[in-house]
Amino acid sequence: MIKAQQHPLNVHLPAAASAAARPPSRLSLVLKFIVVTYLLGMVVFSVEQFLTLPQGLNLVDFLNLLFIPVCWLYLIRIRQAIRFPFALGMWFILLGSFLGTFISTNPLASFIYITKEVYLYVWFVTLTAVFTSLEPGVVRRVLLVWTAVVVLHGILLVVEFVSLDFYKFIISFLGRFGPLDTRYYPRSTGLFQNPVWAALFQLMGFVPLLLVRLRRELSLLLGMVLLLSILATASLGSLSALLGASVLAVILLLLMGGHLKFFVWLAAVMTIAAGLFLFTIRQFPDVLNRLEHLTTDRATHTAEERLSLWGGGTEVLFSPRSILGVGPDNYRDFLENKTLHNDTLEFGVERGVIGLLGLVLLAGEALISAVKILLNQIRSRDTAQPSGVIFLAMLFAVVLESNAHQVFHFRSLWLGMALLEASFIRMIFPSIEVAAKRVELWGEKLQAPTKSSPLSDRRDPPSVEAG
Repeated sequence: MIKAQQHPLNVHLPAAASAAARPPSRLSLVLKFIVVTYLLGMVVFSVEQFLTLPQGLNLVDFLNLLFIPVCWLYLIRIRQAIRFPFALGMWFILLGSFLGTFISTNPLASFIYITKEVYLYVWFVTLTAVFTSLEPGVVRRVLLVWTAVVVLHGILLVVEFVSLDFYKFIISFLGRFGPLDTRYYPRSTGLFQNPVWAALFQLMGFVPLLLVRLRRELSLLLGMVLLLSILATASLGSLSALLGASVLAVILLLLMGGHLKFFVWLAAVMTIAAGLFLFTIRQFPDVLNRLEHLTTDRATHTAEERLSLWGGGTEVLFSPRSILGVGPDNYRDFLENKTLHNDTLEFGVERGVIGLLGLVLLAGEALISAVKILLNQIRSRDTAQPSGVIFLAMLFAVVLESNAHQVFHFRSLWLGMALLEASFIRMIFPSIEVAAKRVELWGEKLQAPTKSSPLSDRRDPPSVEAG
């Protein structure tokens, strides 16, 4: 006698699974093709930030606004359940933002800022639902395209740094499409206006690179390209974030077990690669001098500037003005005329206590999702693709980066968060397609879903009892 384990949702799943087993309509297939094409185009256009467009928008934002309604039509058509991750945190953020707007010196600037944040959250919710609905193979293709874009952009950044003549050519070429900010020269910027955003884009590129599970040797080679591209931008914040995230990832992988041989192999390869890099760069004294000047030599100046900005922001944060905030996008340092370059301070100063609480809640919700993914993989001994480790390292890197720059609006960050939440949702609610297959195999009693890697439908065979 064979007994299949019961699952609390089995009462409702057979009917839904039977409906899912029916072939999709032609309209649904057309909408799915358009949505997947949009996702591929979105990750390609996300690298472009050299055009000067109104209100700090980019081409990818116009692409998003055009296709978000199509995505929702597709989600409604396939009856995809819509979740609103980080809803509590975003509610407090928007509430604090609106309260600060009423007493701000420039309410219009605050209102525009809030509008962009509402758009970002709607886009994030849409991406989360779309990634949740798609097959793992389709999501993997999107990750492959994202990885290719980041690697190609990284090569551009490295070549710009090595060859100043080529860098000048790129500046003159991109300058035809609009005025470029050349005050960061000779720090590589690629297709961005600012080397900081170029470095953060490269830093977030480690997420698809690690999730897509290429061969170890190829992943290491592409990872070296990303590292060199961050060095080319001379962004100390991104370098610190990458180092901190790497240390955390190593600790978590060691705790999970099963990766000791990999670390020995990685340490040996990295040692050889570092030696080759140092030997090569010493053959080009000009490049070595520029690298030292833009990293170690400017570290003191950068630290002094940040401390000055944070000091002024801290005075406002602990003053009565911080209760409601001065309004989003309404604070500038009176000496440097710069923003605070720190998300925590910026939220506290501009959005008050309520907005700062919202940021903490949002970060906490994201952290809980990543920790649950990791704990699920530890319980199921699924260490082949440690997605939980990747997402936790991503969040830690973002936290470190947010201490040196204001990254809350960065598009690639929200893209990574959408992947995190889609992985978490798929872990909790297995896809209807998987349920349908189990209905066919095991009759009307569905097997309790065995946990597996996020964004993957791979499951262990159901356990049975013979009697």
